[in-house]
Amino acid sequence: MLSKNKFFRTFTFITVLIGGLSSIHYLKYVEPKSLVPMAKVLEDFQSLGKIGIISEYWNSYVTSCINPELIKATPHDQTYAVRSMEIVEEVFAQPNIYVIKDMWMDNFPDSLWQFNRTLIKAGDEFKMGDCFVCKYNLVKN
Repeated sequence: MLSKNKFFRTFTFITVLIGGLSSIHYLKYVEPKSLVPMAKVLEDFQSLGKIGIISEYWNSYVTSCINPELIKATPHDQTYAVRSMEIVEEVFAQPNIYVIKDMWMDNFPDSLWQFNRTLIKAGDEFKMGDCFVCKYNLVKN
């Protein structure tokens, strides 16, 4: 018969083991269905050079974390999560602006109205870093 102390240690070990393995299982098979770090998935965005990104909250900030000197990003203006208008101005100051539609739009419209500015679609959508992306040009007023 096991002593209470040995039973408790065995029970604790099994609980910790199952908890650790279930976390790995969840990440690999449920969400995000990959063990690849997001920094690795999104690193292709650096190949676009100095860019501004407008997207849903999570896509914007995760994408800009890859290289904040090269990639400026903000959530779209219909969200509560815009951190500062200074970041928005930095996004629009970039030579190229891209929009990520994931978790925000069903398709890329020919024009977008964001932060009191008009953006015109400037190409076909493409997939990069597990996101659907399209380039837009800022209409100068």
